[in-house]
Amino acid sequence: MNIFDLNNLEQSSVALYPDGVDMDSFGKSFGKNKLAYLIPDFQNPTGYSYSSQKREQVARIVTIEGGILIEDAPYSEIYFKEKAHSISSLIPTLSYHLGSFSKVLAPSLRIGWIRADERLLEPLLAYKEAMDLHSNGLSQYIIDNYLTNMCRYRDHLSLLRKVYSKKLQIFRSYLDELLPAFNYSTPRGGMFIYGILPDVDTSVLLQECLKRDVLFVPGVEFYIDEKNRDEIRFNFTNAGARDIYRGLRIIASVYEEMRIDTQRVA
Repeated sequence: MNIFDLNNLEQSSVALYPDGVDMDSFGKSFGKNKLAYLIPDFQNPTGYSYSSQKREQVARIVTIEGGILIEDAPYSEIYFKEKAHSISSLIPTLSYHLGSFSKVLAPSLRIGWIRADERLLEPLLAYKEAMDLHSNGLSQYIIDNYLTNMCRYRDHLSLLRKVYSKKLQIFRSYLDELLPAFNYSTPRGGMFIYGILPDVDTSVLLQECLKRDVLFVPGVEFYIDEKNRDEIRFNFTNAGARDIYRGLRIIASVYEEMRIDTQRVA
């Protein structure tokens, strides 16, 4: 199959665990499609990261099948302890490695990058031009100028990791205090905490919280069906400690009100 002929792809998803995708399902799906899209580092929304073993297994399957991996890695530099090697580094001629300066410099720049073999990059140029003509030139010049001093950029990334790691700890402590029913796993980097808040439709919870100026993303937004309506994605990187506490306290209050109303109806 031509790797750029998307018409014959069989849309399928595979189960994702804290250490990466289910390898049996991935192998079967990739064997059919020869194409996969993965977020191995601090996956959005779960915050999961692939283990070294699964990164190597994915690379091995892609190599054996002769397909293409699209590795989306916008959060890979926001690690709190140790940076994992990319899957693309193991299969540089069979992968697209995607990144974004929006997550580590400024969201409004809206500039990303793709690393791939020349034969894979060339067909993308026409597709991109058809979609947006050209990336923002001013934003590219700003980033180019900033990156002339790589020491400054590395120092910035180091500071970003320290600040975000501290905010994660603050967010976790307030979560455990104010919303103990929220069941989550602690990410090792990235920007999100994801988990389950039982006995409530989080889309309805969101609508009530919006009336009190509190915003989060309900888990149903990340699925193609209407399942998993009790899940939430929190972004811990933006607000300060005081606003984090206030926001979670409001969510906890609304949550309890909704649970009480549900019990009365039952």
